[in-house]
Amino acid sequence: MAHMYVLVRPQLAETVRQSILGASVPISVSTDVREALARPYRSGDLLVVDDGLLADNGALVEQLARLACQKVLMGSVDDLAVARRALQLKSVEIVAPRDLAEMVPQLAAQFLAPDDAAPLPRRLWAMFSSKGGIGKTTLALNFAWAMAMQSAHRVALADFDGLGDVGAMLPRVPSTSLVDVVESLEAGLSTDAVMNSLYQVPEMGLTIVPADASPERSQRITAAQVSAVLDLLQAHHAYVVADMATGLSDVNLAILDRADEIWVITAPEKVTLLPLMRSLPILRTLYPEKLVIVVNRSDSETGLGTADIADMLGQPVSYALPSGGVGPVVAANQGRPLVMTEPSNALARAISNMAREQVTRFEGPRRNTPKLLGRGRGK
Repeated sequence: MAHMYVLVRPQLAETVRQSILGASVPISVSTDVREALARPYRSGDLLVVDDGLLADNGALVEQLARLACQKVLMGSVDDLAVARRALQLKSVEIVAPRDLAEMVPQLAAQFLAPDDAAPLPRRLWAMFSSKGGIGKTTLALNFAWAMAMQSAHRVALADFDGLGDVGAMLPRVPSTSLVDVVESLEAGLSTDAVMNSLYQVPEMGLTIVPADASPERSQRITAAQVSAVLDLLQAHHAYVVADMATGLSDVNLAILDRADEIWVITAPEKVTLLPLMRSLPILRTLYPEKLVIVVNRSDSETGLGTADIADMLGQPVSYALPSGGVGPVVAANQGRPLVMTEPSNALARAISNMAREQVTRFEGPRRNTPKLLGRGRGK
């Protein structure tokens, strides 16, 4: 899908974001020229550049001009210096800042390439475990974040665990929870309005739906309501990651039924493996082709290696992840994903490699550097 990117000075970023809410085309807003240069642009994309940034970063104009996408300069149409920079940028249009929101549909129709004939990849990963406290939520958040960094398409993470803590691991606690989404849909609110209420990391095309702060409210959610939320997210995102509660409840079965893959998270500890061994025969019976075993903290000196775990489970281990030391805890305390705060951490690298493998699987090798990390904003 063709994408519009807007590169503006920090003091204008929030105004621009608010002005383009509800736009009919995918739009990302960023404030750093070097980050913008690292994005995976395609020929059908459009980059709108704030002339104020170009004036402060003249040495980077030529690099921006060489990007594969088309460019539009946002600045004064009567300023000769702006016109010169538009020529340097190879801009196809100059748009006044106050006119940007009004011009978005026209720019999209005129310069964005039409959607590819090939359908978007659609993939739902269900993150399942038989026991809490083994890093399932940390993996879910960081995997979704890493996917959004590297994919050309939109990614969503939804926390279906009534005791989930995805929201606590973000820069700001999202204002819209899973229960809010359910209630909004049942009240007849438009899907666009519901989507606009969700926590977004706009520079990355990442949407996050946390569990509700009240476990009592979360426990009232039904399997049918979960399916409605998944319908919404899958309609607007190529990839969805579902962080689940433990066990095989009706809600969890509704997610597992729809999942393309079920990532079964465990650890090299008998206290974790034994409950999983009780659940695994049921999962194998219901979903024999979907199961992917992921061993977290695989480098822990517990006396159980990956081969031992595979023998115990009667299932091959697809991913063996290192512990990451104190990095995951520090990142969670900072309210930022590990792949963002400490990308060189062994666990962060392993998760990023998992995401790269999945992106390559469904989109082919990425030709450009992955998207850099943006800051989430709750609405």
